[in-house]
Amino acid sequence: MNIILSSIKRGLRDKNAVLSNIFLALLLPYVFSIIFSFEGGKEDINLAIIGNTQSTIINSYCDALEKFDDDNSKIDIDYKIYSENEFDKSNLSKDNDLVVNIDEKNKKINLGGSSDISVGQESIKKLTEEFFNSISVYESLNKENYTPINVTNMIKNEKYNVSKKSKSILNNMEYGEYFALVMLEMAILVGSIHAFKNTFYIKEKLGNRVKTSPAKVLSLLSLELVGSFFLIFLQGLVMLGASTLFYGVNVNINNILPILFIIGLLSLFAVCVGIFTTALSKKKTSGDNICSFIVTALTLASGQLMPHMNDSLDKISLVKLNPFLWISKELNNLVAYNRSENLLMTVVITLTASLIIMIISIILLKRKVVR
Repeated sequence: MNIILSSIKRGLRDKNAVLSNIFLALLLPYVFSIIFSFEGGKEDINLAIIGNTQSTIINSYCDALEKFDDDNSKIDIDYKIYSENEFDKSNLSKDNDLVVNIDEKNKKINLGGSSDISVGQESIKKLTEEFFNSISVYESLNKENYTPINVTNMIKNEKYNVSKKSKSILNNMEYGEYFALVMLEMAILVGSIHAFKNTFYIKEKLGNRVKTSPAKVLSLLSLELVGSFFLIFLQGLVMLGASTLFYGVNVNINNILPILFIIGLLSLFAVCVGIFTTALSKKKTSGDNICSFIVTALTLASGQLMPHMNDSLDKISLVKLNPFLWISKELNNLVAYNRSENLLMTVVITLTASLIIMIISIILLKRKVVR
């Protein structure tokens, strides 16, 4: 019990680690939310459609545009239909991002606009090409005032700039709330520095008196694990409360228990990372850097720091073994939807990774601590 209390006290006296966690959990989410909100703001696209204003084909094309607009929160399409005479007289090409000239008589579609094409404009061009390719398959232009009813349903456009999964999460969470969760997870992992320093203390101060017994080493590490776990877990609770207060993280009676369980699971993994860092470090001064590197590597490898790239990384098999990825997705689902998606798999992956790290750490520490 004395070792447990001692490890907690030493951690609380570590001002640098405490301030680092506060910076991660409270300040960085604000910075990232500003950056991504500016970068991922809604794109307004002006579209001029030139053709027969009474055409059924153009009306069907407009229906496809409206459906695409409704399905994509990052784009706002403002279109107007002009006859050839109206468009020539007003010279509107200078004021529109895109111009679609529909010549039904000669079965030609001309796309024009500004020289600098944005992601949204490119999406509209692809939609337009696909729409009229679908019509040409049915040879609809050979039939006056006839357009297949299911043409709009045939169009298969990818979501504008955002994958379906990340889009659905961000539709239910603001950027500030999303990054508050990511930084909360990183801050808990950074708590591995506490476990590192506590375990390094054993290696330095008690190593000479430890017998050549793996059980003895395991016993000491277990006590340090308990003390470090409680310290990191309590800090996680405080940071969760701060994230709820400042960033509106949705914590309620329906998701509070699984969220606490996830924080506890991540705290356990953080302790194991800290002990593993002790096994790798020869000097105490290098341990902080090793912990920071491990946390950064796990975060970047998960893809959660960039909300629009996580689906692409999911295709890499090795990434699926990253506990940070599973824990982050579980927290996102709990906060956004009040439900768990893969809690069992998250537990299995995290505990397996923790066990492997602990076994390696015990083997390395036994050789270094015991003399």
